[in-house]
Amino acid sequence: KEGIELIKNKINKRFTDMEVTSFSEPGEIADPELHDALMRRSEKGKKENEILEVFEKGYLYKDRVIRHAKVVVNQAS
Repeated sequence: KEGIELIKNKINKRFTDMEVTSFSEPGEIADPELHDALMRRSEKGKKENEILEVFEKGYLYKDRVIRHAKVVVNQAS
């Protein structure tokens, strides 16, 4: 377990050095330029297109998308 954490930290440091950042958290509003909505679900008290769940985080290299985030978004009823 400790070895996996060391590898994970090394990868994260390398991404930071290369200016690669992750994005997409539950609660944000989905942007079609950044997010791929894999599913739509209806939950009360949530905004239209609010991210409910993140399957895969997205990644940016400087201002370019290198992987879109795969998310579940809210569909207002």
